Amino acid sequence: MTALLRRYGLLVLIAALLIAALASGVADHLSLAELEQRRQDLAALIARRPAASLAIFFAIYLAAACCALPGVIYLTIGGGLLFGPWWGGGAALSAATLGSIVVFLACRTAFGDLIRRR
Repeated sequence: MTALLRRYGLLVLIAALLIAALASGVADHLSLAELEQRRQDLAALIARRPAASLAIFFAIYLAAACCALPGVIYLTIGGGLLFGPWWGGGAALSAATLGSIVVFLACRTAFGDLIRRR
């Protein structure tokens, strides 16, 4: 059981996160209309706690990138709009890169032996 969990655990976690995001309707909120509607509230929150807001944005973007949620482009636009092009763009780029690495490692761990044998 431990070997299966070690091998497929991260992949199952990513799949569960994707299913939860789609089933809960969170993915439906990734749109320009939603960003426009909540822009002032988000800007006020960021003004109160900029470092914590950037960390939360990074974590949300990382989860969305790992799951390949539709509408991640709106997170990129929102990050630049709310945090500025350097901080927002840098956080989006870093989270997207880290998300890609996580998915790569999950697939390599789960399916690496199968591919190596071919």
